[in-house]
Amino acid sequence: MHMEYFCINCLSSQITEAIEMVIPEWEKRRELMRKIVNLINKNYPEIIPAFLGSELHCIVRDFSGRDPYMEIKKISNSLAKEVINQVGRNLSDFRSLVLACIASNAIDFGISTQKDAMYKLQDIINEPLVIDNYNSFYKQIKKAKTIIYLVDNCGEVVFDLAVIKMLSKMDKHVFAVAKEKTLLNDATVQDLKELGFNKYSTMISHGLDLVGLNRKTMSKQLKIIWSKSDLIIAKGMGYYETLYPPEKNEKIAFLLKAKCKPVAYNLKVEVGANVLLFP
Repeated sequence: MHMEYFCINCLSSQITEAIEMVIPEWEKRRELMRKIVNLINKNYPEIIPAFLGSELHCIVRDFSGRDPYMEIKKISNSLAKEVINQVGRNLSDFRSLVLACIASNAIDFGISTQKDAMYKLQDIINEPLVIDNYNSFYKQIKKAKTIIYLVDNCGEVVFDLAVIKMLSKMDKHVFAVAKEKTLLNDATVQDLKELGFNKYSTMISHGLDLVGLNRKTMSKQLKIIWSKSDLIIAKGMGYYETLYPPEKNEKIAFLLKAKCKPVAYNLKVEVGANVLLFP
């Protein structure tokens, strides 16, 4: 999907917030914002929003030499552990666990309206799927031997881990794919390791400083696994923006909460809808 008019507001708000978190000097903020505005002007509207957002956040990170979201990531992981400990006993079957995992996609500090979502997660978990392709998704799960799981944000990765644990009990070989470097509040391979993903999956990096994924530039290792996988589980809006529609012979399940107007419009759902799309 390409950028919509509303994407500018979202990106500018995100970047302004990130700049203020790591750059105290007003002159440097102004200098950096000039680069940001020029890059948006150069690429709007043809570029995929996730790709442009990735480039903008990399500029802030590299300019400042700091990760604006380091503390937020730690806090959201800690809070997610508390929540899953409280609701975990109600997530005994695979469907309920997947629904909770989709609901947990609300935990995204990059989306301004979702900052308090962590505290509302227990209510969000009870919301129904607006796009519900669970049955066909589960049939593919049962047939699959090798599964790629593309994780998204810190916080919600605690729920991803719970799904992967259950897949492991079902004798599935899961490759948990995350970023190598920090970007926004997205999980890195190191974040997964600290949470214990290595006990239940093979952890690999997709090799990119990117929200979502670019098929052409993903790591060689991932390309090989990608071509041989029986199912790809893609968590979050970034993967929907960059991988939908699937290419021939790709079996991709998109698990997300439609947190912004352009993605909701593209999916033909209301903002906030829980989605399990398995075309």
